[in-house]
Amino acid sequence: MSAQTVSVDPEAEEAFRAALQRFEKGQYRQAAEDFRLLAVDRPLHQKSSAAYIMAGRAFLRAGDPIPCLRLLEEFRDRFAESSYVAESHFLSADASRAAGAPGRALEYYLRAWREKFTDTELLLQRLSLLNGETFTAFDRRVAENLLAQIPDRSRIESCIPWLRAEQDAHSHRPVIIGAALPLHLKDPGRAALVDDLLHGIRAALALHTEREGYPVELRLFDSMRRDSVAAAIEYLEGNPRAVILIGGAFSEDARFVCEEAGERDLLVLLPTATADDLTRFGTNIFQLNTPIEERARLLADFSFLELDMREIVVLSPDASYPRAMADAFIAR
Repeated sequence: MSAQTVSVDPEAEEAFRAALQRFEKGQYRQAAEDFRLLAVDRPLHQKSSAAYIMAGRAFLRAGDPIPCLRLLEEFRDRFAESSYVAESHFLSADASRAAGAPGRALEYYLRAWREKFTDTELLLQRLSLLNGETFTAFDRRVAENLLAQIPDRSRIESCIPWLRAEQDAHSHRPVIIGAALPLHLKDPGRAALVDDLLHGIRAALALHTEREGYPVELRLFDSMRRDSVAAAIEYLEGNPRAVILIGGAFSEDARFVCEEAGERDLLVLLPTATADDLTRFGTNIFQLNTPIEERARLLADFSFLELDMREIVVLSPDASYPRAMADAFIAR
């Protein structure tokens, strides 16, 4: 971020200096919270990007890698052209290693190298620390794709010969994808929809395995049983070969999944649920199907802003999601 693009905020400058003093005194937790407030809650200022980096570093020093990872991901979204991007990848790698995710650590170290992190000797030392860790076929594929984008990859490969050896020795080990779906529905119509969804998931995974050359294993769980959902998340979160949980066929069972999985160290993908507030349970939850109320709000914006409509009559049945759409449209 350049000083010309934002107005200088003297209060932010002073708050940053105070947070930095706490960091230098070893008061990492307080410094982390102060830097986070400067980065996230304060309007854009000349120290915003630096505050993200320092918040991540302070959370990591405080032994809390998860908020460090989240803040740095948000930083890269907001400041993709910042000169701190390489450093953010390096810190994310250290945080991933501290969080017990060596595959992600390897990916971030390689991203830091690709973005020209200046201390390459330190990077090589960090990469060597990953020797002996367990990597999935997915981890190795990501690493190979990143290495292909690095001109001087020979320096890295000489430091991590174990990656190639492990790839040859364990390429048969499948990546695990979990699917939590309602498996024992009495409604024939709903059961047929779940069958179609499951058939599509299996077909997509089979095609992926055929094209990409490494296997994917599907683990099924019943999303209508909370004990099954909790056990699934516990199992997948603790398994280094698990990469994602596909959760819920309908909004009600997807909510069970979100309530249990929110802010856990596991990506959750909601393929078909349409409730409006499911992603609010955690930043690790992603919804593919646009919520019903959001569709209504977009339709209202389009009608008023694009079509120049000023008087609109809304007709809907007084039940279920059509009524919710109507109410959201009118409110907008």
